[in-house]
Amino acid sequence: MTAGALSVAVVSASEEVRAGLVAVASGVPGMTVSVLLSSVAQLHPPPAGPPLAIVDISRLHGRSVDASFWSMLPWRTRVVLVCRPGEPPLPADAVAAGVRAMVLPDCSRDELGIAVEAAALDHVYICPRLVGALFEATPDTGVRLSDREIETLRLVADGLSNPMIGQRMGVATMTAVGYIGRVRRKLNADSKRDLTARGIELGYLSPR
Repeated sequence: MTAGALSVAVVSASEEVRAGLVAVASGVPGMTVSVLLSSVAQLHPPPAGPPLAIVDISRLHGRSVDASFWSMLPWRTRVVLVCRPGEPPLPADAVAAGVRAMVLPDCSRDELGIAVEAAALDHVYICPRLVGALFEATPDTGVRLSDREIETLRLVADGLSNPMIGQRMGVATMTAVGYIGRVRRKLNADSKRDLTARGIELGYLSPR
């Protein structure tokens, strides 16, 4: 760990997860948990807030974490992300937002210490158990979907109606229809059924 006590924030919508992360973090030498928050929207950039935050997204679908989420992370705050097993966010988006380490919810005290130290030094650490999922994150095809488009595709595959998709995405129904149309054009799909099939074929969706 870096010299001197490092102040960190722990952020999770789950009180249980927050308590678990604090228990693990409290055992890491040289680290002090100074702030407990339920949302990244409550984080303040340094010096008003801690220079480093442990942010839990394990209750979210990693591919559904979009630009609006990343935009809430304060500039100059380095982040250790606690990810959903097998479903980390896209690395480029995460790193651009200040994420420097990714771990799983059941990480050990030693691993959390390594992740925090890497983030504090502006280095990168990824839990070995997440590496495979990261390489599988973007299918090796000529088709590239944004996080928002992948979220749309998954909601379509779940059988939601256009108004329900808009509600889940926090946008108007017509905006959701626009997203669906854009994904259909990219995947060359004529219907929602074809869209789901193409999503599975290209690796954006898991077969059910």
